[in-house]
Amino acid sequence: MAIVFSKITLRADELETQFFACGTVRESGDLDPYTLYHEFTEEISSETEISVHVDTHLYGEGERFDATPEEMAYFTIRDRDDPTFLARCEKIGELDFSFTYCLEELFGQNF
Repeated sequence: MAIVFSKITLRADELETQFFACGTVRESGDLDPYTLYHEFTEEISSETEISVHVDTHLYGEGERFDATPEEMAYFTIRDRDDPTFLARCEKIGELDFSFTYCLEELFGQNF
């Protein structure tokens, strides 16, 4: 079994964060399930361009499955404790995209 996961880097103004995501992230909507994405956007107070860098990896061999949240927690710990963890995984893709984060558009109100 091969587990597909992504390492995400978000940047906006002076802010930056990284986290792992299940499967392949291809667009801004794919970030919505992740608490670290929401914590990142809580720091944004005005319309801002968010840049996203996605490195998609494969852990193991055989039939591919998107990682589960539990596997992401495990990979996060492995990456923290072993700086060579990602080097031992196969990188199967890379993607950059950006989007405008605007609170007014999200909630239809002026803040």
